[in-house]
Amino acid sequence: MQGNYTNPSYYDNFFKIGSAAYGPASDYNKIVQSFLANQSNFSLDQANSFRRTQRAFFDANERVYAGYAQNVISLGKFRVQTGVRFEGTTTDFLTHQLDGTVIDANGNPTVRPVNQNTGYVKILPSVQVQYQLQSNTNLRGNFSQGISRPNIGDLVPTSQVDPNASGGPTVTNGNADLKPTKSNNYDILIEHFFQPLGILQAGYFYKQLSDPIYQTRSLIPTGQPNAGFFLFEPINGPSAHIQGFEAAWEQRFSFPFAAAGSEYMELQPDVRQIALVRTICHQPQRRQHRCIPICSRSGQSAE
Repeated sequence: MQGNYTNPSYYDNFFKIGSAAYGPASDYNKIVQSFLANQSNFSLDQANSFRRTQRAFFDANERVYAGYAQNVISLGKFRVQTGVRFEGTTTDFLTHQLDGTVIDANGNPTVRPVNQNTGYVKILPSVQVQYQLQSNTNLRGNFSQGISRPNIGDLVPTSQVDPNASGGPTVTNGNADLKPTKSNNYDILIEHFFQPLGILQAGYFYKQLSDPIYQTRSLIPTGQPNAGFFLFEPINGPSAHIQGFEAAWEQRFSFPFAAAGSEYMELQPDVRQIALVRTICHQPQRRQHRCIPICSRSGQSAE
């Protein structure tokens, strides 16, 4: 089913094989024509196709409502900024549950819609203290709290089966019991401003994470549906932390603006309390949601 498309510079030859550049690629029309001409050589597994499609379906919507209050006090060389952010999150989703006790005329289990919802309110304080060492040099210390919400695809209780995955057949389940990851953030930073325009910064940060989200992997045992497949499922771990150093320099010259920076970061999860039958496959997510007044997100999926 080979096509004629080639691209010798496709993604800077990242996908080349040996000395051969990308291509020729498959021809979709030839694949369809071959299937239509040889349909007798293919058979539809109606039962498994129906079950896998229905278990993968979801319709979800998430809304985030937020507000904040802030105050700034200046005392001599000190400047103190305090604030608190309120975030309320509601997630509603519709999935399909199969009832094997009731079989329809085609021999398929009955599909029952399942509506679920979750919600929580988080109060996230922050404090920043700045001390003016010199007229153009400041020392800053900061404490704040933030959250990272689960991805909708991880949160809805669906089951997606991929028998053709490259690393072996897989089943990926959602987890409706996932909690948002909470972070206590500590930062200390020194900065110096150059005239007329420029800044040199260096600092240390530490993030203490509770309920970090991990992807786990286990092997489905014999006697269970999809036995021998790898089961992937996200869970909340016990704790983790991220720490590191960062530095940046920005300077405006007579020619166009120039900037440089570097960062060193270390992540240390504590997974000793997680059951040994599961293997941690990914590091915890490090997304933080800040300054989002009102937003919503939604998703749909069906195989």
